[in-house]
Amino acid sequence: VVFCDFLSLSQKPFAPGQAERSQEELERFKEALVMMPRLYLLADAVLHLEVQSEPSLVAGEGEVISADCDELDLCCLKQLGQDMRVAGYQNNRSHNGLKSEPSHDALKPAPFDRIVSVNGVAVSGIEDLKAVRQHALEKNEPAIAQLER
Repeated sequence: VVFCDFLSLSQKPFAPGQAERSQEELERFKEALVMMPRLYLLADAVLHLEVQSEPSLVAGEGEVISADCDELDLCCLKQLGQDMRVAGYQNNRSHNGLKSEPSHDALKPAPFDRIVSVNGVAVSGIEDLKAVRQHALEKNEPAIAQLER
């Protein structure tokens, strides 16, 4: 039996325009989560496949982009170890307590982007992000995030 986790279960939206899980998909996902420990812990073997190629299979992977921090208000940010990443998009502009209007000419953060710094200052969490943005606001300067794709 081969089980492909990401492909076998409905996922949260991770790209612009993706629909939320339907109620039926959500119920099936919750049922599957109950079985996951058995699936992984009682399996004869578990393989983690990582594809590495040159050039990258994902267009733009490894690029560093700059985006107005206001665009991050539309994102769900997650702390993954020492990295802060874009996990998806929010409908609520005030998510993460950083309410503002986005600029429409800035490059858009995308799911899986890693937030490297803001205005050249390394950020490792939401509190760092808030502090750097507040500092920029007090100086009447833009807050520009550098994100690695």
